Amino acid sequence: MNSDLKYGVQIIKEIGSGGFGKVFKCVYKGKEHALKKIPMSYESLPYKTVVSEWKILSNIKHPRIVKLVLFYQSKIDWNFLLEYVKHGSLRDIIRSFIVNSWKFGQGDLLSLFMDIAMGIRFLHSKSIIHRDLKPENVLVDENHRLKIADFGIAKSMIDNVATCQTSVGTITYMAPEVYLHQPYDKKVDVWALGIIFYEMAMMKYPFTKADKARIMNPNLSFRPPIIDFQRRNYSPHVQDFLVLMLQRNPQKRSNLESICRAQIVEKIFLKLHEEETRLMSNF
Repeated sequence: MNSDLKYGVQIIKEIGSGGFGKVFKCVYKGKEHALKKIPMSYESLPYKTVVSEWKILSNIKHPRIVKLVLFYQSKIDWNFLLEYVKHGSLRDIIRSFIVNSWKFGQGDLLSLFMDIAMGIRFLHSKSIIHRDLKPENVLVDENHRLKIADFGIAKSMIDNVATCQTSVGTITYMAPEVYLHQPYDKKVDVWALGIIFYEMAMMKYPFTKADKARIMNPNLSFRPPIIDFQRRNYSPHVQDFLVLMLQRNPQKRSNLESICRAQIVEKIFLKLHEEETRLMSNF
């Protein structure tokens, strides 16, 4: 911990842990931050993976993406000093809504979802795939806006038509092509977005075990899950919006540009795009 003080980082307390390390609340230059510490002893986490995350975070500045403030290396760990997003995750919100039998109104559903979509749209414009999108990796700031976090397995593509083949990510949000060890591209993030959108709308995961087996078998038919828009008091176009994302065939799955410009979210997109342009000038 003395090495942290060397960089002006004062650790307050541990606030989380994961497969590759721990996250601490800390103070840096008089402000609260989050410090992600990855021990060098993790043999399963190659140095090039840490460097890749550092390079990606260093080169992306966007209001809907958690900001990297400082990266440093001590004798025993790698350290990512990040902006502190203090109001939990989208998963926390979903759990709270389930416990209290709440639901999102259509306006809030689409506005919050578009926070995530705008962040991913920006990543894709920089040829970066997140590869581990899920509600746990979407954080809530003090203005109740959403920010994308955890770029530990994000991938920077050489060019816009390049594909990956490494099977990584959280299996419940994994696109069929990844699960089947097929080449894949940015569309894997779109599939995960579709699942997140369904969860936000219906407060439950969209697929049963039988559904997952059907999805992963190209010889069986597949239909996207149904949002009960009447009980939720949503427009039927909410279902159409979901279908853009949850297509088993990635060639039929929409890209982020098309999703963000869909008619149901067009006004939200224009507002967020204007905000994005204004805020990006200050980054």
